[in-house]
Amino acid sequence: MFRRPRAFVAASVLIVLAAVAWPVLASPSEDETAADEVSYLGNLRALTTDGRNGEAYFSPDGEQLIFQSVRGDHPHYQIYTMPVAGGAPTMISTGEGKTTCAFWHPDGKKVIWASTHLAKSDGTDERTGGGSKPEKRDEPKHGEGERRGDGGEKHGAGEKRGDGEKRGGEGGGQRRGKSYRWDFDAGMDIFRSNADGSDLERLTDAPGYDAEGSYSPNGDKICFTSNRTGDLEIWVMDADGGNAKRLTYAKGYDGGPFFSPDGEWITFRGFRKGAENHRDAQLYVIRANGTDETQISDEPGTLNWGPFWHPSGKWIVYSSNRDDPKRRNFELYLVRPDGTGRIRLTNDPGFDALPTFSADGTKLTWTSSRGGGAPQNWVADFTDPDVVSRREASADRRTVAQRTMEHVRVLASDAFAGRKPGEAGGKAAARYIGAQMFSLGLRGPDGKKTAGAGDYRAPFEFAIGVEAGAENHLRIQVADGVSPGTLKAFSDFTPLTFSSNADVTAPLVFAGYGIVSKENDYDDYAGLDVKGKAVAIFRNEPQAKNPHSGFAGDRLTLHADLRYKASVARDKGAVALIVINDPLNIPDDEDALVPLKGRPSLGGTGIPVIQVKRSAVAKLFAGMGKPLEKVQAGLDHTLKGAPFAMPGVRVRVAADLVVKKGATDNVIGILPGSDLVLRRETIVVGAHYDHLGHGGAGSLAEKPGEIHNGADDNASGTSAMIEVARALTALAREGRGPRRTVVFIGFGAEEMGLLGSAHYVKHPQRPLADTIAMLNMDMVGRLNGRALTVGGAGTATEWPDVIEKARTGIDGELKTVLKEDGYGPSDHSSFYSKDVPVLFLFTGAHTDYHKPSDDADKVDAEGLGTITLFAEQLVRQIDALDARPTHLAAKDPAAAHGSGEGVPRSGKGAYLGTIPDYAQDESIEGVLLSGVRPGSPSEKAGLKGGDRLVELADKKIGNLYDFTYALRTLKPGDEVKAVVMRDGKKLTLDVTVGSR
Repeated sequence: MFRRPRAFVAASVLIVLAAVAWPVLASPSEDETAADEVSYLGNLRALTTDGRNGEAYFSPDGEQLIFQSVRGDHPHYQIYTMPVAGGAPTMISTGEGKTTCAFWHPDGKKVIWASTHLAKSDGTDERTGGGSKPEKRDEPKHGEGERRGDGGEKHGAGEKRGDGEKRGGEGGGQRRGKSYRWDFDAGMDIFRSNADGSDLERLTDAPGYDAEGSYSPNGDKICFTSNRTGDLEIWVMDADGGNAKRLTYAKGYDGGPFFSPDGEWITFRGFRKGAENHRDAQLYVIRANGTDETQISDEPGTLNWGPFWHPSGKWIVYSSNRDDPKRRNFELYLVRPDGTGRIRLTNDPGFDALPTFSADGTKLTWTSSRGGGAPQNWVADFTDPDVVSRREASADRRTVAQRTMEHVRVLASDAFAGRKPGEAGGKAAARYIGAQMFSLGLRGPDGKKTAGAGDYRAPFEFAIGVEAGAENHLRIQVADGVSPGTLKAFSDFTPLTFSSNADVTAPLVFAGYGIVSKENDYDDYAGLDVKGKAVAIFRNEPQAKNPHSGFAGDRLTLHADLRYKASVARDKGAVALIVINDPLNIPDDEDALVPLKGRPSLGGTGIPVIQVKRSAVAKLFAGMGKPLEKVQAGLDHTLKGAPFAMPGVRVRVAADLVVKKGATDNVIGILPGSDLVLRRETIVVGAHYDHLGHGGAGSLAEKPGEIHNGADDNASGTSAMIEVARALTALAREGRGPRRTVVFIGFGAEEMGLLGSAHYVKHPQRPLADTIAMLNMDMVGRLNGRALTVGGAGTATEWPDVIEKARTGIDGELKTVLKEDGYGPSDHSSFYSKDVPVLFLFTGAHTDYHKPSDDADKVDAEGLGTITLFAEQLVRQIDALDARPTHLAAKDPAAAHGSGEGVPRSGKGAYLGTIPDYAQDESIEGVLLSGVRPGSPSEKAGLKGGDRLVELADKKIGNLYDFTYALRTLKPGDEVKAVVMRDGKKLTLDVTVGSR
């Protein structure tokens, strides 16, 4: 987890990692889930027990069925209704001719069905005298009514797609070989009536076959099959039969259309392979306007038919003989609308076909010959695959915990050397995560299938340190006295990493410790004119080793920070700063120079800043009657500043630093969504994988150099992310995966200031406008029976309900504490600043934070497994939302959660509520704001994301450090001016400082 330190100084340690071995899990099989009826279908029962029945549909209220049946004295199919609870069927058709394909209007009062009762035996229309003779087909192209090995009875008769079957010598069809052929009666038209058969109206009267009709969700359209133009195609017309429009144009029979629950799509089956392939039917979807036709099954030589939408829009149920070696046994299957994730629902040797759902999706009815005899209508309670998955997840808790801990042990091993960005350990970690994504079959950052683990890396550059240029100089000239002359770079002096490059010549003055502290009534610049001058100062602060010091005892305060001292000198008008090792705190044998290493984070100070050994300038001060030991002793004794001019002393100070660039990676794997519309939306699941290497900036270790393995921070979150990806990709192969696209990201360089996530939101692989949520896991390895903190709970209206459903969707107790704020010291903050609703999982801080002791043996394996399952459920609950989450501006937690403005502090203090962009280019002058907290002083003053703060309270703001230092000088209630650059123009705003 990113910690905002007082000074962004990092040490670079070269890690040589010749080879790293890790387990790569095998790619799972792509076979669909084995049939297990009891998992999905419960309380199975036959609704009809006599006659031959098929193609049943629930009424909108779920209490009635409408279906077709051959029973009694009627030789052909007629239309019947009956109560789902049981009871005798009631015929609503005329009893004349042949009928098929009834369907309820959404209001439950009207129905449609197809019939030949107005056609004469020669195929002409009894009302108009028109029409044509029924088509006779020599080839049995449409063979779902294929003869079974039970004496040749055609099962599933009357199924939608050509039920003009010949039965007992009647009708237009005949048996040929092992399959049937039938005619598409030219006299078949679509009719509308009341649910009891009264008020019959004819809706189609075009020559040819019109049948297989179904209503749109709002009842204003009917899709149907017609050969009025010579080929059997899908058509759409108004509910009154007008404005018929052809949708499909491919040669062959397209039939059995149904609208999707949102009315945007139509599914159907088509024979597209010609007469010689009458046993090859595939499933398709097409937009209701006739565009974007997509084939969603591709199994040559199989019959896939009867596709019907689940009311959630996540599934299409259909029948297929794909698993029968002789292509004779039809079973029910679920499939995603994009053709992925097939699940087999039934596993009975009988014929199972023509499945349809109730309007609420809780029941399924279908035609089946199970139990022997003629086909009957069956009904069962339907369990959504997501519910089945939750049950399975609970049983799999131990396996999830074991897998997750395997990743933690690998990532937090010494072989990865602390996973520092830009170094060998960090690169090895990126390869490991990529290998896991590859094994799971995720797509790469470009959304395409990958050839190897390395294809998942999305590289970006960042500043890793500085190195000396050729023009670093320090020359001191004294008009009358001992002159040190030209000093040697990196032997006598060194530029500091935060120095700005410049070459200046100016008079030299001395300003004690270079401190101005109102709270301590201390001013080293009192009465001293430093404008246009170079300023020499001591390191540290008065009485630095005295536990009773007037500053903070023997703990150094912000005033001792050299970068802060440089900003004070600059604001006073100085053109250069020279820092001298102070004699009372630094013995002669420790009179050394600060190594030129570390990351030049967030820009320079605006003036050259160099450190000089005391030994190089001691004679200069002694020759002026100002021995350094005596000067410092006086300052420490009086606790009053005692600056002085240095007449006749001039210096040339030149600093020349070159920023070193390094590269690291975000590691990105993409799981495409299954829904043809919702797949455009994105859910991001992220965790940063980098850590501190061998220490340096951000480390809280007592001594430098030890490996910081970062098991909790953040091998835990990375491991959980990998296992969430494993669970969701497995579900996708089973047809239960997310409807929306899920992007998994291992963020790089989070510890350096959220750099990986900041880079992603600036260069997203998928549009941020379509990113509906971001789930971040950072330090989730120390649950240990405590409550899990869920941050960002106030960033979307739906989050409390989503969190509760996810929590109760796993077996076992998980206590959660909700925090509303969407900002925080981890990668979700980058997304929330772009108005993306976020959730942040965190198990809390501990004494091993940012220390070498954060090792794998201290991770709570069982708790991490529970959190991983919870994270999976969060993604699935978010995906289950029909509409994207409603973004909220979360309440400002100012007092409870810190300022968000650079440096953490305790106690009350000044607060503005700005959110800096920690990944801004170092060359940018000022502080770029990624956002401001809702209701904060900054928002009230009119500041907003995208502003560049360049001045605050009459102090120049060159970088985040300047901003932090300026804020430290303010107190709640102060009314100050903030100057920002917005759209290339300077804007001055009045801000009333708040309290944290």
